[in-house]
Amino acid sequence: MVSAVVNDSWHEHVEEALFIAEPREAYNSKNELRTYRDLRAWKAAMDLAELAYRVTGEFPANEKYGLASQIKSAAVSVPSNIAEGWGRDSSGDFDRFLGIASGSLRELETQLLLTLRFGYGDSSLIMKALDACDSLGGQLYLLKKSVQKRRTTQKRS
Repeated sequence: MVSAVVNDSWHEHVEEALFIAEPREAYNSKNELRTYRDLRAWKAAMDLAELAYRVTGEFPANEKYGLASQIKSAAVSVPSNIAEGWGRDSSGDFDRFLGIASGSLRELETQLLLTLRFGYGDSSLIMKALDACDSLGGQLYLLKKSVQKRRTTQKRS
């Protein structure tokens, strides 16, 4: 991990391995992390939301305002909470919003499992979405641990 300390912003201490870009590309000219859009978890969450919308496109018409709507809402909530947490003023806030994103992810996963039980949509597409949920869950866990590590280090200083 590169220790980049500028204005002691918590953003600068998130583990580089959690970013899409090469580590040196994740930083701007001031050696600050650029944006939440460089986070692997956010990118994966965006891809999952897109996939979830594809899954619900094949639902029966009577589910438009039922399970399909809930799936879309949970799917959109995951990257939205990652972004909102990143935009907050502290690592504690980011940690909290990562927890909310993780909860939304498990909600989405449960709803996708229900779609399989109900026989809605393309089962191979649903399985792909469930695999993406598993992968994203691991990424969120690692990101949360990285933020918590930074918080612990800040408290000791």
